[in-house]
Amino acid sequence: MLYMIMLCSIAANSAVLDWKQRWPNGASLTVWLQQPTPLQQSIVTQAFRQWEAHVNLTFNITVEKPKKSHIRVAFHSYDGSILGKQNHLTSSEPTMLLASLSEQTIELSRKKRIALHEVGHILGFEHEFRHPDWPYGYRWQEAEIERCVEKLKNEPSYCENLSAMIRKEGMRQLPFDRQSIMNYPFSLNQLDNTLSDIPISLKLSPADKLAAAVAYPRSLNSPEHKGYHVRFRSFCATKVHVRWSASGSLFNPTLVILSPGETSDWLTLEKPYIKFKGTTHDGENLWSPNMPQGYAIIADTGWPTSGLELPLYCQ
Repeated sequence: MLYMIMLCSIAANSAVLDWKQRWPNGASLTVWLQQPTPLQQSIVTQAFRQWEAHVNLTFNITVEKPKKSHIRVAFHSYDGSILGKQNHLTSSEPTMLLASLSEQTIELSRKKRIALHEVGHILGFEHEFRHPDWPYGYRWQEAEIERCVEKLKNEPSYCENLSAMIRKEGMRQLPFDRQSIMNYPFSLNQLDNTLSDIPISLKLSPADKLAAAVAYPRSLNSPEHKGYHVRFRSFCATKVHVRWSASGSLFNPTLVILSPGETSDWLTLEKPYIKFKGTTHDGENLWSPNMPQGYAIIADTGWPTSGLELPLYCQ
C-alpha cells in the first residue's frame, strides 16, 4: 500500500511545493483510473483538466490498463497520494487513493474538492498548513496527528513529520494562501490570531493557479537579447495593479496597470529575481486578501530560457 509521501525536510517553493518532486516540464503523463464508476471517472477527469489548464503538462486519462502509467487512481482505503513524480511505470499499485468518491454520504462538491486537492499532491504541492508563514498557531496539530495515526495506522512520529512546518529556504515563494485548494478547513477553536474559521475551499485559488504556472511554465517567445524575461498576464474582469521590484527593495516598486485580459510588455531582468504583488483597482490583494503585505518572490537559476509568464487571477 502506498502512503501519502510528504517529506518534512523540503524547502518551500511556489506556495508549498517540493521542487525536486516536479514531473519533467512539458511531459505527457498517462493517468490510469482503476475500475471507476462513471461518476468517479467524471470527477477525477475534471480535476486533472482544471489543473492541466495552468501547467505545461498533458494528462492522458484511461480506464483500460496501459503498458505503462505515471499516475494510478483507485477508489478504496482512504484519501491520499504520492507526492509528485514517481518512476514505477509498470506497477499496478495506486499512486492516488480516493476512497471518499465511493462514499454515498459525501456530497458532490466535497468529492470534487477532494479530487482537486489530491491532484495537487500528485503535482508536488504540499498542504498549505505546512507553509513557513502559517499565521494561526499550532493548536490544530494535535487533532491532525491523531487523525493521521488513525487513518494510516502508523507511528505518531511519522504523522508529526507530515504536519511539521517546512523550512523557509525556498526562493520561489508565494504568501500563505487561506483560500488554497491545498488548505484544510479549520474551525476557530483550532486557530490563533484570527476571528473566523478557515472555510473549505472548493476550487483552485488565484495563488494556486499562479503557483502551478510557475512550477510548470509554458514555452514562450520572449525577446532574444540577453537577460531574464518575464511578463504579467491578467485574467481578471477589472483593472489590475502590479507592483514589482527586481532588487528585493520595495521602497520604490515599479507599477504596471493591466486592463482585463491584457498582457504586459516583456520585462528584462539582470538576474533571475522578481518580487511582486497584484491588486485589484479597489486595492484588494489578488491571492491573499487577508495578508495585504504579501508579495510573491520568484528567483531561480533555472529560469525558463523562453521567458516566464505570470498569470494574475482575481477572486
